[in-house]
Amino acid sequence: MQFRGVQDPAMRAIQRGESPVVAVMPTGGGKSMLFMVPAFAAPGGTTIIVVPLVALRADMTRRCQELGISCTFLNRLRWTRRLDRIVIDECHVVLNSQHDFRPQMAQLGRLVQARTQMVWLTATLPPSMEAELCRWMKYDRAAVTIYRAWTSRLNVVYRVWRPDMTGVIIYANIIGQVTAMARVLGCEAYYSEQLDKAGVLARFMGASPVIAATSALGMGVDIPNIRSIIHIGTPRMLLDYA
Repeated sequence: MQFRGVQDPAMRAIQRGESPVVAVMPTGGGKSMLFMVPAFAAPGGTTIIVVPLVALRADMTRRCQELGISCTFLNRLRWTRRLDRIVIDECHVVLNSQHDFRPQMAQLGRLVQARTQMVWLTATLPPSMEAELCRWMKYDRAAVTIYRAWTSRLNVVYRVWRPDMTGVIIYANIIGQVTAMARVLGCEAYYSEQLDKAGVLARFMGASPVIAATSALGMGVDIPNIRSIIHIGTPRMLLDYA
């Protein structure tokens, strides 16, 4: 088996029994291997994996079974001498600012009472929040070993765009999407079954700078000064982009 990035030093730390260990690795970077390989190599022990979502739990079970690792669900943790480690996947959720978000995850710091190896995994932990995570987990930052891989993706960028909010058309395929968008934005809605099409267009070209519409707005409708067009979803036809 060939390890990638910080997988090798993180795996060695786990096998040495260092605790706690934090691995910050990108999605698809092989975080799960950090506990699956030791569990596979020492089948007599027990590893507890804490995940914040039911879907993640089911996926984790499937992946363990594919590797021949015995896996089951536990609703209540019981500490035994066979417990090798506790793995907390997506550990950054404990830092969520919404206090009602998964309160059970926010109490994970109590797991230090288990006195066993702790491994925290995430792809979403900026260096500036490392101390905050350690505080939540009731550990001194100096006692925590962190292995950090490059998590930025060069093909993904963030851009904040502030267009001139005059003449913006938001297209959607379904009338329900159009009316919902109009309610959220407080703008006009234009579609084939709209009874007051003329009034809607008059208000859009007057005081209302934004309109939500189906492709009905575009067939023979001449609207000047359109600065931005936004498509919600994929248009039914490529010509709808024209």
